[in-house]
This record gives sequence, C-alpha cells and structure tokens, in this order.
Amino acid sequence: MLEEWNVLDTLLHEKVKKLRGSSRRQVLDTWIIGIPQRYGGLGVPLHSDVAPMAYASMMEQACVTLEAIFHQRSGPDETLTLQRQRTGAFYELEFNKKFDTLSRDQRNVVLDSQSKLGRKWLSTIPYNKQLKLSDTEISYALHIRTLCPGKDNNCRKCGMENSVGHDDICNSRENLRTARHDYVKGLLMRFLAAAPASTITPEPANGLSGNWPSSV
Repeated sequence: MLEEWNVLDTLLHEKVKKLRGSSRRQVLDTWIIGIPQRYGGLGVPLHSDVAPMAYASMMEQACVTLEAIFHQRSGPDETLTLQRQRTGAFYELEFNKKFDTLSRDQRNVVLDSQSKLGRKWLSTIPYNKQLKLSDTEISYALHIRTLCPGKDNNCRKCGMENSVGHDDICNSRENLRTARHDYVKGLLMRFLAAAPASTITPEPANGLSGNWPSSV
C-alpha cells in the first residue's frame, strides 16, 4: 500500500507548496513540511515515514493480546512501545540530523517557529473576523515557516541575496522591517482599549524622526 500512499503524500505536500504561492522548490521542503510543529515544521507527515512505525506498534500489541488469549499467560503485561513513542524518537532524530546543517538565519527561523506563539496561528480558529489572516498573510507566513526566500534571487532594494528572513534585516526596507511589528502593536492597543475602564497611551513621537516608537 505504500506506493498508493506515496502518491497521496506527494499531492498533499504539493498542495502546501501551492498555498505557499512560490515557484521555488527547496531541498528542505519535504523535511520542514513533514516534521512536527513543535520542531518548527508544518506537521504534515509522510505516510511512508509513519506507516512502518504504526505497523510495528499494532503488531506488537496484537502479539501480546494473542499470546494472552491462547497461552493464558499470567503475570504483569509487557511494556509496549506506543506509536507516539516511536514517531517521537524518529522525528527527534530527523530534526537533530538536519538542524545542524542549516545556516544561522535558517536556525533562527526554525527556533522561532518552535515557540508557542510562533506556531499558534496554525491551529487557531479565527472566530473574530478581525483576526482572520488574508491569503497574502498566510502565503508570507508559509514562506517563513518553510524557509523559502522570496521569488527573486536578489533583493530589489539592496541587491543582496534574497535569503530566508532577509526582509527583516534589509537596511533599504526600514518601513517593511517595522510594518508587521507596528501592526501587531496597533492590534494590542485596540483590544486593550476595549477593556472596561482602561486607558491606552502610546509613547510620544520621536522628536528626531517624527516616528512613533514601538512601545505602548
């Protein structure tokens, strides 16, 4: 059955790449899409990886059960290796093997994606329409989480290589560097102000540049 599932695995991962909205196909795509979210991936595992471990756990359970039925074995039950234990050990090994080969910027992105806040958007249902993510925002988030640079090989603003996370450090994109942070700050101000008897006061504008600082 693995051959049939391999086709579905490929289609599923290709769908993720389509949602990402990039024509790039990265060497790390299969790895970063497949590893669990707690390791900084998307948590879309390959059946070809998980199926053998699931089979081993089921076979072990079946052998113990049949032995107890036909041989009336007495005494304490054997400690079985659960599927989640097998997959946990597998993905820990897979993560450790690949993580050390990543660049510093890639490692920083993966570590940030492992955090609770870094992965919460993947499993949160936006009951409030103001919290919904647009298609562009989801595409951008998937670019970051899957370690995929922008479509151009070089940044149009500074000419440097368009590596993962370059938008956050590009000296020629000062507005873009702070736009997302300021947007989140605005959301915090709006929702904190909605609390009864609360007053939100941002810091005064910077006298040198005229820009608002990042604090609330």
